[in-house]
Amino acid sequence: MTCKSVVLLCTLLIPVTGFAQQNLPDSPRPLNLLSQAGAPPIVPSPGQQQFGLNQTPSPASLRLTRKQAEEIAIKNNPSISVARLDALAAHQVTREVKSSLWPTAVANLTAVDAHDDGRISAGGLNNPIIFERAAAGASMSQLITDFGHTTNLVAGARLRSKAQDQNALATQEQILVAVDEAFYDALQAQALLKVAEQTVHSRQLVSDQVSALTRNKLKSDLDLSFANVNLSQAKLLELDAGNNAQAALASLSAVLGYPGLENISLVEENKLIAAPAEDADRLIAEAFNRRPELQALEYQSQSDLKLRNAAHDQYLPTISALGAIGSTPIGDSRLSSWYGAAGVNVQIPIFNGFFFSAKTHEAELREQATLQNTVDLRNRIARDVRRAWLNARTAYQRLSVNAELLDQANHALDLSQARYKLGLGSIVELSQAQLQQTQAEIGNTQAGYEYRLSLSELRYQTGGATVTANMPAAAPKSRIQIDSVPDEYMSSNMSVSQPVSLQTFRFEVNSQTRRVRIVVNYTYPNENMLSKGDSRGGPQRTIAKVPGLEYDAESHTIVYQAQSARTVCAQVEEHNDNYIKVTNTGACTVIAKDANHAEDDGWKIQHSHALDTYFEIQ
Repeated sequence: MTCKSVVLLCTLLIPVTGFAQQNLPDSPRPLNLLSQAGAPPIVPSPGQQQFGLNQTPSPASLRLTRKQAEEIAIKNNPSISVARLDALAAHQVTREVKSSLWPTAVANLTAVDAHDDGRISAGGLNNPIIFERAAAGASMSQLITDFGHTTNLVAGARLRSKAQDQNALATQEQILVAVDEAFYDALQAQALLKVAEQTVHSRQLVSDQVSALTRNKLKSDLDLSFANVNLSQAKLLELDAGNNAQAALASLSAVLGYPGLENISLVEENKLIAAPAEDADRLIAEAFNRRPELQALEYQSQSDLKLRNAAHDQYLPTISALGAIGSTPIGDSRLSSWYGAAGVNVQIPIFNGFFFSAKTHEAELREQATLQNTVDLRNRIARDVRRAWLNARTAYQRLSVNAELLDQANHALDLSQARYKLGLGSIVELSQAQLQQTQAEIGNTQAGYEYRLSLSELRYQTGGATVTANMPAAAPKSRIQIDSVPDEYMSSNMSVSQPVSLQTFRFEVNSQTRRVRIVVNYTYPNENMLSKGDSRGGPQRTIAKVPGLEYDAESHTIVYQAQSARTVCAQVEEHNDNYIKVTNTGACTVIAKDANHAEDDGWKIQHSHALDTYFEIQ
């Protein structure tokens, strides 16, 4: 080949390089679930957000509700990221298959140095003439029709990508139910730890009392031994509960996508617990419409049908348009300086060793297998929904039974302690009552979280359907009078009466009996100035017990129950030293109103002014 040919070939090569992939159509946008083109963003843990790799993060507590935990898991959990990436890859497969419908264009650069009068004489059927030349050109082909083969392949790929989207959604739902399970397990473990700490505290008191009585020769060494055994058992329970609480937090951190143990503070839901839905058949029907795994199989079945049609279409001809154009600036004098041609090619399959028939039969068998998988999945969904519904119903029924058992165990323990202090009962009786009370407390604590977890499992099995019965309507606004006090007050160091008004009110819960009462305090305008010298101590407060106002130990709330209506009045937090913190929700309040009272003494009617106090439900 001459130097001139080489130079010309390099000149032609430079502008053509990189042209083939320019100006292609954009990738189709994925579904909302897969709106990100890459891996989903990772939400760092609190320590990772504030500190570098070489810094030590402070143990800041991360407060999480169940909904917030689910949101973090959706962003962080690697399994969800993998499912999303697989779905994005499936969308690209659709583009790959659809590319056969677009024109195909290639550029060719050819330089040949041939022996004079040389011919290719062996190796196949071809043009044997070889000319010395340097040429550049382009060729193009366009599918005109293959009678549905390619369009069926594109439709099948698109349906498979939709199936992959549903699989990604199914993976997300599986992670969310795992988050709920880990969240409720952690809450349950922490609640059991509080029970264990309270058990240690109460048994420590008993042990100290028995020890003092033993030193004074009022109790025997056997009593002290039993009391110490009970105390040691409580301490072992506390150790196990502490370990389980840390293990539960580790499991929750892992499912949230954090590499290490996070300092997480869990925020418990305060919603009232509703009973599970009455009709399991309705839940099963909703599961058939909602479960993403079932929808994925349905898309897969439709895709298999398209692939079967595509396999059958391979027997039909394929019609394509062909074209080529180029220039030969250097070459034999017998060659033209340019060339161009266009034509149509019809490819008719005749025989390929029964490949097409085997491919068609394979597609038909895969379609039948997918249909059978769909039937099997529907059967398993119906079974799982009914089983989850039965578990939820049983767990709901256990709530009241465990609460009743705890009340009985507390009552039995109070009686046993009283009998033991009076010398009427033995230490064995007291130990048995303590054991039963601890078991009842643990069972009551577990029952609430097990029911919530069973509802979460039922929601997952039904694809997110509403799985509880309608909540009872909130209590209508009502007002209950709890007291009537004088509307004036005269301090002991003053001779002028002061008008009385309501100052504050609060709910109180007895740490042993769990009974609830309302305490109302009153004030007068000059209390700050006169109270130091007031021997009467100010207006007398009101202490009232309202029928229907009770403490719900399972949800740690003070509720007002009126027939089928239920109102949450306050949230309750219990601490290790028997200190109970009550926070009002604002749904229940206490008000005071000026009133005129008339009293008939049998002779005349006495009129008086008073301040009537009411318990009001919003």
